[in-house]
Amino acid sequence: MIIDIRAAPTTGGAHVTAAQIGQSTGTISPATAAALVLAGVLSVGLFPSTALTVLVDHRQEAPR
Repeated sequence: MIIDIRAAPTTGGAHVTAAQIGQSTGTISPATAAALVLAGVLSVGLFPSTALTVLVDHRQEAPR
């Protein structure tokens, strides 16, 4: 199975939109909106690289 790491989502659509809507309706504070956006940015940055590391380690351990 071939996995293309470039297919990972790299846009900040949903979490940024949710933060903007929450702030405009007064449902969430600016600090909470910032935390939501930061969590989304970190997940886009960290998840693909972590998954790739796990896949590479798994392939090295697999018997051929």
